[in-house]
Amino acid sequence: METRNYYVPRTHYAKMVIDRIVCLVPCCVPNIVPKDYDCLVVSFTCHPRYYSIVETVLKQEGWL
Repeated sequence: METRNYYVPRTHYAKMVIDRIVCLVPCCVPNIVPKDYDCLVVSFTCHPRYYSIVETVLKQEGWL
């Protein structure tokens, strides 16, 4: 298992995208920490082979 941090906007839509990632990938989200007024740091913990799916979803949203 490996943990990686990703920066996403601090919006309700971003929370829906995080929920979609959790439904698609067998992972856990141990941390969601506000970095700034408009940015969240989201930690994903999963097997390294699933990070391609996580990053694909984030790229589709334009956050990576």
